[in-house]
Amino acid sequence: MEKTARISLDRLSSPLAELLDYKGEMYSDGWISPEFSFRFRALEDVDAVELRLWNPDFASRYLHNRLTITIDDVTRTSPLLYPAQLVKFDHVVELRAGRSSEVKIVSERFCEPDALDERARGVIFVESRFTPGKPRAKTSGKSSAVSSRREAMADSDE
Repeated sequence: MEKTARISLDRLSSPLAELLDYKGEMYSDGWISPEFSFRFRALEDVDAVELRLWNPDFASRYLHNRLTITIDDVTRTSPLLYPAQLVKFDHVVELRAGRSSEVKIVSERFCEPDALDERARGVIFVESRFTPGKPRAKTSGKSSAVSSRREAMADSDE
């Protein structure tokens, strides 16, 4: 289980979501592979997912980089990026507790492994944030209407 030792779960962890699995690499210094995806399960209702990614500044190959983020079936592409640019993706979801969702990040430009670093590196994953769901009114459908009618009938009998 080499991947388990390499992945930095703290950037994906949240009291609202549980990491189920992932594809690609995430390292303790935040670098992710050029293609990285993960699935999570909502522990509570979630209304939005926010990802913060940093386009590195040490190599000219990151000039005009473009990121593609897919959350479930919705894909968004960043504008052309400059080196040292922080990118924030906000995605509105209505994810109920217990349901899962998949996030995929693709960096168009990346660093190949070299003599100084054996990793293929896309961008730096800064953090993920999950916005808690707004309280939803609990309705029980017909049973509430039936009980309301019964209460109204009982009131009229008095």
